[in-house]
Amino acid sequence: MSRQTVRHSLDAALAILLLLFPVILPAQEIPADSTELLHWVHEQAIAIEKTLRYATISQYGPDLTRRLEEAEEKFKVISYSRLRCEEAVRSAQRGLKLCNLLDSKSDGDINALIERATKVRIEAINMQDAVGFCLEAITPITKQPDLTSAEIFTSSVNIARKDINYGLRSGDNLILAFDLDHAIHVLTDAEQMASVFDGCLAFRQAAQKAVQACTAALLSSTWVEIEKNCLTALVHLDTMEAEAKCR
Repeated sequence: MSRQTVRHSLDAALAILLLLFPVILPAQEIPADSTELLHWVHEQAIAIEKTLRYATISQYGPDLTRRLEEAEEKFKVISYSRLRCEEAVRSAQRGLKLCNLLDSKSDGDINALIERATKVRIEAINMQDAVGFCLEAITPITKQPDLTSAEIFTSSVNIARKDINYGLRSGDNLILAFDLDHAIHVLTDAEQMASVFDGCLAFRQAAQKAVQACTAALLSSTWVEIEKNCLTALVHLDTMEAEAKCR
């Protein structure tokens, strides 16, 4: 057998081996987002949700339009950044598309603007959640110190806010009722805990008003009334958050 024939035979055998046992190259590790970037995106998402929530409560068309344009700029920066948190990027892209008022056939219709703003708020909330999961994935687990009263109050506010927002996002009366009931219990516990501090009157009053708004939402007969009362409760939660460091 000639050398050329042997070489062809070896080449053929090698080709068969590569087909049966392909060479698997080590996957290149994709660097994770920095915690600074993720925290910044989280802050932008909070700002978008809060400003649109207040604009929705006002139901003033020019203000809603301006806030949607501001949200569009924030979503645009996030979408074009080097963010690798995939779900957050998708939410930013969806939010960016929703904020594009040129894509609307109902220009000037306040109800259409409110509906659009609500959908954008949902994407901002989704982005907060997605960034939270990405932060958890890169944050090392360490022993947590005992929580302060301010941290407990802030945590209660965040839980109640998520309950209300998730309930609204579901569009389902039963799910919303369950979430509102849970929020009421959380807020009531926080208000009772704050009663031992002389300087927490403003926090307690805001908690009581938030509970009243949640209760009113439970008793509302239409989704418009439910949403209005829920948005009012969220405003009182903002006051609670601002007063969470009371003593």
